[in-house]
Amino acid sequence: MDEPRITSYAVALEDQATYYATHFGDLAPVMESSLHAWMKGLCPQYSVCKWTAHELSNGGFYMRPAQEERFQLKSPNGFSHEVSADAAGIVVSMFAINRVANATESGYLVDSYHALRHFAAEHAEGSKILDLTD
Repeated sequence: MDEPRITSYAVALEDQATYYATHFGDLAPVMESSLHAWMKGLCPQYSVCKWTAHELSNGGFYMRPAQEERFQLKSPNGFSHEVSADAAGIVVSMFAINRVANATESGYLVDSYHALRHFAAEHAEGSKILDLTD
């Protein structure tokens, strides 16, 4: 029997303000700063924009740029791909979650990273996402 696909849904606009505090507690400013730093590092032409939060049916989550545009990302591993805002958000979230999880040894963030990676593997741009993050 096939496992159901992992689904994603945007967090309601009125709940966005509490999203970081809910998932990261005292680490909320660190995570938000890490997201923007990774996006700028992977995409030099990036300028600060509004982001939206997304929850996954497997317990994971990610943030993504709100605007619908494509981003040229270049990974530290040498891969470079043009991806959608959704895929860019997944890539950046994976790097940011991984960095903060390693710094804090947070089991919750480690589990969240793996949940997001499972979703990334199923994503329409999964091969590009995994190229950029592996």
